[in-house]
Amino acid sequence: MTASRLEPATTSQFTVDNERMPLHDPATLPEAFDAAASCLKLVVLVSPTCPICLDGVGVVRDSLAELDSAHVSVYVLWVPVLKGDTPEAAQDSARLFGSTVRAVHYWDDDRALSSRYCDLLGLKERGRSVAWDLYLIYDKGTRWSAGPPMPKVWMQQLLLDDVPELQQTALVSQLRQRLEKTDP
Repeated sequence: MTASRLEPATTSQFTVDNERMPLHDPATLPEAFDAAASCLKLVVLVSPTCPICLDGVGVVRDSLAELDSAHVSVYVLWVPVLKGDTPEAAQDSARLFGSTVRAVHYWDDDRALSSRYCDLLGLKERGRSVAWDLYLIYDKGTRWSAGPPMPKVWMQQLLLDDVPELQQTALVSQLRQRLEKTDP
C-alpha cells in the first residue's frame, strides 16, 4: 500500500474488532484534527510491531474505557520503525483499540509527520531521530496551523528523563482533568 492509495480520513470511521482498519494519508490529519475542535485530542505515534508500543496502545485503550471517551478523538500515527512495520501490520494492530475507541489511523510511510513531531518535541537534541512511542494530549479547541501544535501534555516510553512515562493512572488523570474543563 502506498500513500497515494490511502483514503481520506473522516471522524466517523472508528476501529472495528474483526475488520482491517483503513489507513489514511497523514496529510489529512490536520483537517481531521481541526474538525474535532470540541473534543479533547490524543495523538499516538507507534510502531505496529513493537511490543512496547503495542503495550502503550493497550494503556490508551484501557484508559479511555475508564472515561467518557465519546469526547476524546484519537489519531493513531503508525510509524515504520522496525523491519516488520508494514501497512498490513498497522491495520492488524489497529484492532487492539477495540470497537469502543474513536480512533482514526494513519500510515506515515516516509515518516514525514514523525519527523515534524521529532523537531517539535526536541527529540533530536535528546538523541532520538524518530518520533515514536509517544502519546500527545491536546485540549479542546486546539487547532493545527502550519505544523503540528505543541501538545499540552505528552508521555512517552522512550526512556527520556525529562518527559513523563506513559502510565495508565497518569493518562487517565490528565484526560479526566482536561475533559472536565468547560472552556477550550
